[in-house]
Amino acid sequence: MVREEKDALTPVMRQYRSVKERYPDAVLLFRMGDFYEMFYEDAVLASRVLGIVLTTRERNKENPVPMAGVPFHSVTAYIKRLLEAGHRAAICEQLEEPAKGKAIVARDVVRIITPGVNIDTDLLEARESNFLCAVLPSGDDLTAPFGLALADISTGQMMTAVVDDASALASELVRFDPKEVLVPPASEALEAFVKEKVPGAATTPCGHFGDYREFGRAIGRVDEATGGGGVGGDSHASVLPPPCASACAVVLEYLSRTQPGQPLPVRRIALYRPSQFLVLDETTVRHLELTVSSSGDRKGSLLWLIDRTVTPMGSRMLRSWLLAPLMDIAAIRRRQDVIQLFVDDTKLRHEVRRLLGQACDVERIVSRCIVKAAAPRELGALRDTLLLMPRLAACLADTSFIERLGKADDALGAFPEVPEDLSQALRRALVPSPPPNTREGGIFARGWNAELDELASLSGSSKEAIAALEMRERQATGISSLKVKYNRVFGYFIEVTRTNLSSVPQDRYIRKQTIAGGERFLTEELKELESKILTADERRKALEAELFSALVEEVTARERLLHALASFVAALDVASSLAELAAAGGYTRPVVDEGRVIAIREGRHPVVEKVGAPDGFVPNDVRLDIDGERLWILTGPNMSGKSTFMRQVALCVIMAQMGGFIPAAQASIGVCDRIFTRVGASDNLAWGQSTFMVEMTETAAILNHATPRSLVVLDEIGRGTSTFDGMSIAWATAEYLHDRVGCRTLLATHYHELVQLADTLPNVANYNVSATEFRDRIVFLRKVTKGGSSKSYGIQVARLAGMPAPVIGRAKEILKEIESRGEGGAGLPAPEPRPPKETAKAAGGQLSLFAHSPEEKVYAELRRLLGEADLEAMTPLEAMNLLASLKSKAGG
Repeated sequence: MVREEKDALTPVMRQYRSVKERYPDAVLLFRMGDFYEMFYEDAVLASRVLGIVLTTRERNKENPVPMAGVPFHSVTAYIKRLLEAGHRAAICEQLEEPAKGKAIVARDVVRIITPGVNIDTDLLEARESNFLCAVLPSGDDLTAPFGLALADISTGQMMTAVVDDASALASELVRFDPKEVLVPPASEALEAFVKEKVPGAATTPCGHFGDYREFGRAIGRVDEATGGGGVGGDSHASVLPPPCASACAVVLEYLSRTQPGQPLPVRRIALYRPSQFLVLDETTVRHLELTVSSSGDRKGSLLWLIDRTVTPMGSRMLRSWLLAPLMDIAAIRRRQDVIQLFVDDTKLRHEVRRLLGQACDVERIVSRCIVKAAAPRELGALRDTLLLMPRLAACLADTSFIERLGKADDALGAFPEVPEDLSQALRRALVPSPPPNTREGGIFARGWNAELDELASLSGSSKEAIAALEMRERQATGISSLKVKYNRVFGYFIEVTRTNLSSVPQDRYIRKQTIAGGERFLTEELKELESKILTADERRKALEAELFSALVEEVTARERLLHALASFVAALDVASSLAELAAAGGYTRPVVDEGRVIAIREGRHPVVEKVGAPDGFVPNDVRLDIDGERLWILTGPNMSGKSTFMRQVALCVIMAQMGGFIPAAQASIGVCDRIFTRVGASDNLAWGQSTFMVEMTETAAILNHATPRSLVVLDEIGRGTSTFDGMSIAWATAEYLHDRVGCRTLLATHYHELVQLADTLPNVANYNVSATEFRDRIVFLRKVTKGGSSKSYGIQVARLAGMPAPVIGRAKEILKEIESRGEGGAGLPAPEPRPPKETAKAAGGQLSLFAHSPEEKVYAELRRLLGEADLEAMTPLEAMNLLASLKSKAGG
């Protein structure tokens, strides 16, 4: 805007322009009284996205300013819609109360809300983490290592790692599911890669991906706040690899820019190694429906089934356990030990879950305290949770649980220290049910602060004080109709009707206003009382805000203890939840070891058993041994349960390595480093990939990254192309996994020729999911048995699917013809001669694939005989015999 245009603006619009210039990439919500207003292009955008009325400011001018606004008390819902539409919101608040004689109040942006920078509980999913992520490539392409930093400011959690390549980066992005990813400017390939792997995340180009030594200054603020805690107890930035340090610096810089004037909500940074965990890439997470079902809903996923947690913290931790199964055998067994305690002691489990159900989201409340955004009601919930802890400790102390718990890992260690001083301070300070905000006061209990009690008493008894003064003035003047009234213009005044004006004491009453029915007066006593009443409420609110801020600081000062308590409560919730699942579902504790065998007896698919098996789930056994039968060729009909069986094996491994019990009678799991799946068929139209291309891309990733410790699940590989091409690819893939990789593999196929691999490869075995025919219908037995299958029962499955009877009948005829003419049923026979088109139309317009009708046979015989006969040399008798033969063959 040129200087002349700026000079033409009102003071408030110049103020708006000044703020907006600093935040051009965010929708600026400009607080004006009871509304947040948006102007110019922001107003047009908000009107479209939020569905609110677009109006104008300064209507009488030639160039009116577009304007749209939302009420301050309902702004949260509108911000949520802006975020969902991919926009950022800059919240500009009034920093002071309007004062008489002052042209404009001070305003400035107090925070910027982005998809990854968000602490508002109304904008967050309670059961999901909300990660902001920075990705720093160390090279010019996607094959070099990456620095990765992740922060969830709603819980104060931050972690960092070096990932080896794009494949490993994809796995980490899927694991953490960040809501916003910071990438270097002009990195189109990386940005496209991130959008493909986490399509729901916002990608934000962000600078300062430079010298990692800048990280030292940024992390210094974090260390300062925690007494030098730093990363893993080390306060020196040099302990981080340079890519990690630089990525962390970007996250911290971004947080400081989006939370101006606020302390960093991150207090500790954890350096982790992705190799600590079982790798689950995005394909495996999707195919196994770990967090969402194939329809995109949480219901029907494994997480939906196993999540019986009773706290938001526990639910978030359970998801992280599920997507980051452990490789450390000792850590897995420690988790199992705690779950076993809860399985064995039903009474303890139920009581602990009952108490935990009353706990608040300590993690997020503490983080909101750090950034001074906590509400009185949240501190009340924190108080109730802290007061709950002694009861929880006593419950656990009644058993041997505490002693055994101390041997578990960090999250499930000994009962943490509870800040009793804070607990008692919150108990004495707050009313039983604190208000949702500080605007109207009413936060503190009587006895917490003497001055506040006095102001509250005066503010609360104002009606009684006015009524008493009114009564005294009536008695002193003898005017029974005298009234003390109030309006916003004059404040409190005494109103006397015209007929009683002669009784007004002239020495005490000060005339204020003449009205139609009488006059209004003031007295020194009324002015003094008015001053006390009007200022008491304002002073009360100001003092309550000051006292509440001090209470928030007390919470912040104990954030380390509170975060430790939150981790313990969450882990206890997860362990008792998994125990509840195990007890209700008849799950057993698997033996997880360094062995090379996956052996599961009577294993079941946890989700299908719950929602998809009305006649009962048929359990099955599996034994994959790296040194024995490590590659199973699984055949059987469509819908017989091959995919379910293979998925349940993978799910049981994941559940076992996350430390949980599994749906089986008995199991021994030799720890896996990765699980790969290639299940189902789908296009990726956005990336120009066909079903077959997607299948081959996923299979290539498996062959390039699998190790002998991996578990590979392949379903119908090669079916996206021609029969012989597909069979060749499936065959070669099986050989490669057997000979080169040597991993445990389940391969389901309808290419029955693959069963021959068991005759030539020593570690291949054939198994089939059995089915039988009864009265020309298929009966699925769902049982996995040794040996290959020679039939797919496709026509019977088509009948079950509701295919029309004529199609089923015709398909059976064609199949019979193929099987009789092709070698082993493979390949189509050459078609026989067809009748003229008129014959086909007369028969109903359908051209048959093979010549089966009498007319077609006669036509073919006629051509054969006529081709053999010498008509010119044929006698009349021979011609008559030929016609008689044709008539006989036609049935005439």
